[in-house]
Amino acid sequence: MPIADALANLRLEAQNRLGLWPFGRNCNVDPLLELPNDLQRQRWCFPAKAMLVGVACCQVQARLADVIASMQANASTRSLSGKLDTYFLPLKIFFVLIVIVIGGLLAVWRSKLDEHYQALIPSIERGVIVGAMAMIAWALMDYGYQEVADALFGRWTDGLPIRLSLVVCPWTLLLLFYFLRHLEKYSAIIGQISGAVVAAVYVLRYESVNDWSVLFLGIGASALSIALLVAISFAGVLWIIWPRRSKAASERLSLPAMRRRQSCRFSDILRCGNARRAPTPKTVTSLLNWTFKGPCTT
Repeated sequence: MPIADALANLRLEAQNRLGLWPFGRNCNVDPLLELPNDLQRQRWCFPAKAMLVGVACCQVQARLADVIASMQANASTRSLSGKLDTYFLPLKIFFVLIVIVIGGLLAVWRSKLDEHYQALIPSIERGVIVGAMAMIAWALMDYGYQEVADALFGRWTDGLPIRLSLVVCPWTLLLLFYFLRHLEKYSAIIGQISGAVVAAVYVLRYESVNDWSVLFLGIGASALSIALLVAISFAGVLWIIWPRRSKAASERLSLPAMRRRQSCRFSDILRCGNARRAPTPKTVTSLLNWTFKGPCTT
């Protein structure tokens, strides 16, 4: 079966149209009921590269799925990405679980963060927001892949398919409600309401959202889309790192000035305490006290 030709044809069509979900018809037919009208119509079948009715296309898609499964089971015909995924899949699951747990703990212990790490709250919130956006992009890519798989292998379930990346949606909503505090009151409320509305729109219109995911983040993505995604990712990393480096640089620049002020205070103490005489315990005590105060008055 020409798997590479089917993929090439699928990518070409994905770049020139919005939406592949009509080609992933539901092949899970109840044998005790009549055929749905959708399966009785002719439609382009990507594995066969021909116009077929739904039942015939589902048979071709099932055969393609069996061929891919046999190649995956045989180590000699398994792709390099398939071999690497055996090792990286547990790491990906572990990473997702760790991110969800950390986000939940940050939300639960929000008051403790304000109490002990008030100065670090802006940096933490920036990292949380960038991480949430990255996780949303991952979920969109994952469901874009699901739409491509439905077009190649057929769809065998009704409704929204459940994938691992779906767990980031409630996690992202939780972060929106807990980590928009640095904004003004009304801006935070607008951000939270917008997040809830976007989630509701996706649940109700997930096919349309997945169509855009295929076009910009999936098999239909152009070189411009990939370059834009890389640029956005780079900007997110800079948004996290740059404020920290700027703060560290300002602290390093202020250190010599602090030392000069301490030196001036020491000379003031000697001048006030008569430098021609040997330092007395009272002068040393004054040195320790005046280090944190202004120059003495005469």
